[in-house]
Amino acid sequence: FSISEKISRIYEEEISQLYEKYLGGVDGICIAGFGSFARKFMAPCSDLDFVILTSSDVEKETNKNKISSFIHHVWDIISKAEYSVRTPEETINLALEDEKVLTYLADIRYVAGDKKVFNHLLYLINQLKNTHNVKMFSILSQDRVVRISKYQNLVEPDLKKSPGGLEDYFFIKTLQKLISDDILVSLKEIENDFLSILELRAILHILTKRNTNSLYIGLVEDVLNFIKSKTGKKYGLVEFMTKVISSMQRIKVYADISHNFVKKKIYPPNPALISYFGPYFSDGEFLYADPELFKKEPYRLVEVFKIAKANELELAPETSYFILKMKNLDLNEDIQANKIFFEIITDIGGIEKTLMRMKELGILEKIIPEFGRV
Repeated sequence: FSISEKISRIYEEEISQLYEKYLGGVDGICIAGFGSFARKFMAPCSDLDFVILTSSDVEKETNKNKISSFIHHVWDIISKAEYSVRTPEETINLALEDEKVLTYLADIRYVAGDKKVFNHLLYLINQLKNTHNVKMFSILSQDRVVRISKYQNLVEPDLKKSPGGLEDYFFIKTLQKLISDDILVSLKEIENDFLSILELRAILHILTKRNTNSLYIGLVEDVLNFIKSKTGKKYGLVEFMTKVISSMQRIKVYADISHNFVKKKIYPPNPALISYFGPYFSDGEFLYADPELFKKEPYRLVEVFKIAKANELELAPETSYFILKMKNLDLNEDIQANKIFFEIITDIGGIEKTLMRMKELGILEKIIPEFGRV
């Protein structure tokens, strides 16, 4: 983490000096950082993402030669620099069409130049939150669905794009910053998981000397040797990969819960769709349960998955979060819990989704302890 901050600070100092040399004294222009540069999470060999904001198209055209000189000298520092030259208004309009720009707006950071231009962009972002939160949520949601469907393979996970990767962590932060202050989950609870993935990504960049995010099998031994040489820690292959996948799984579950929680706030349920299944109720999409029910009758922690499966419902985010947080519970000897679990796994129809959800929320290992090591 400290290395990431130092890399970001070095680039910021260099960019600021180049700005002063080639654009200093020009009103109506500023540099703002995007992505890992803005977040100060740059790994070695990371791309440098920034935008040159101009107060107007006239300002952009008047200073195009100075802007070109600035860009050419940035390329002398780093060949992988992604940039654009836009007004704040153009940036906002593009964010409503491009999920990458929209995600970047959550963490955009002032670097150098006329701060009035940057503050104007912040003002427009606040307006956007009040007027287009439904559209922004739709863009972010669809982007995540497409992304995690492409990178489902966790045998060789992509530390950035796979479910539970860095982009899932920043997805939660983006929901909080651009859509809803209340996302139900606490990012503090997965901070260590996030930092371990961030650190591992930095190691991959160092070893490959390029922007590598995929932890493919041929690299794992090199990673383990690197960790041993720097820290003295010696991991076995299975132990190490289990640790990585466990961290990504936790981030993924938190992203799922916050996603569904914000979705509920954006699209409130129709009261006409409320239906009851014994002590549970549904709004047509999510299944809800009173937490006190689980405390009094622990077997209900298994039953709720059976009801959800039978009625093709998702567990409500509040219910999922409560289940996830339940500790020190053993259902292995609970006769009712085991009976219901047997009914789940012998039911006609696919059970993969149900078992995976039980695993992600920590219930599967409470019935079959061996799954705690899977």
